[in-house]
Amino acid sequence: ASNTARRAAMVTNTEDPATVRVGDDSTSADKGPPLGPGQQINYESTAAIYVYNDSGAAVTIALSWTED
Repeated sequence: ASNTARRAAMVTNTEDPATVRVGDDSTSADKGPPLGPGQQINYESTAAIYVYNDSGAAVTIALSWTED
């Protein structure tokens, strides 16, 4: 969900099987920065954050954020 108080979110792909993409509601197989297994990205936005996974494998994503 969107959060107007959020300054940034740390999104982490904690699983080994797949690379996912992170972004806004238009995130897709070829849109959004890739996030490989064990990688994390600092995503600066107050909008809802979407994670796209087209691998067919279950992936666990960890999310933490800072607010104003």
